[in-house]
Amino acid sequence: MKRPERQIRFADKKKISKPLFSNKSISLWEFNEQSHFICAEFHTKANALDQHSAEGLLRAHDLCDSHFDGIIIANDGMQFSAGVNLNVFLDMALKKEWKEIDSFLNQFQLACTQPRYAPFPVIAAPSGLAIGGGYEVVAQTDYVAAHSNSILGLVEPLVGLIPAGGGCKEMLRRWSNDPKSKEDSNYASMQVFNILVYALTMDSPNKSKEYKFLEKDDFMVMSRDRLIAEADKKIALVKENYITPKKSTFNLPGSKVMSAMIEILESLFDSNKIKDHGLTVGKKLGFMLSGGNTDISQPLSEQQLLDLERAVFLELIEMPQTQERIKYTLDTGKPLSN
Repeated sequence: MKRPERQIRFADKKKISKPLFSNKSISLWEFNEQSHFICAEFHTKANALDQHSAEGLLRAHDLCDSHFDGIIIANDGMQFSAGVNLNVFLDMALKKEWKEIDSFLNQFQLACTQPRYAPFPVIAAPSGLAIGGGYEVVAQTDYVAAHSNSILGLVEPLVGLIPAGGGCKEMLRRWSNDPKSKEDSNYASMQVFNILVYALTMDSPNKSKEYKFLEKDDFMVMSRDRLIAEADKKIALVKENYITPKKSTFNLPGSKVMSAMIEILESLFDSNKIKDHGLTVGKKLGFMLSGGNTDISQPLSEQQLLDLERAVFLELIEMPQTQERIKYTLDTGKPLSN
């Protein structure tokens, strides 16, 4: 059987070739279509991410030298990725392996952020859920070829955590580039806070662009079977004149914006929409999104924001209330308000 032209599926690829690299969570495949590219395929349950997924993404970067034009991150699963495997975090937290958690986060941050500053284009092609860590992988590529049914979001606050794979940094970068942020120093921090504290998810590419989960050069693909082909077409189009983006710097308001965030949280608390730990998580999230102990005159690097993400994440995962939330979600599939 021959598929229609420009329909690419891993099921077909696996019948005729072997991966360049593979472990229990990810495989790297070589494709030679309009461009010559590596395709990174997650293949765990719900494509949850772990240290093996991060290892594979880093390996893809190392392999994509002068022999390849770029990388596409895609898979045939029902979900692109439901995020980082919470079982991994809970197991390490119960064993009080804080250094191990920090080490994993550092590796995961590198795996997510490295694609954006590679000397070649990297494109994510999500379908279904791309939430939490799954969205952090998507967000830090050069372009996104999003299937029309893609659901994007950063939902970590629901389990008592904050995004710590570059998700906070990336959303701040996007909103800081909005013209309104030039007029209001609080604008970017407040916009991202209102999106993350409510754990909003985007159920269409158009809505995703409105909330900056997708950027202006990202594009929608109606046919799932054409996701990889359209991403390949984009690589072929940009590879000759590709320029690696420059890293951003941030001027965030620090404590100046925290009072407005706390006002929102106290209103939610008084109306019983969040409870004690929800208030704590919201304050920690606000601290991160305000830039921590800074003010608008102090430029912050991307690495400083990534370090702050990790520090706040570690503070939260050490709390028994966060561990209770994670366990409840793993047991029931639902969030716990505590």
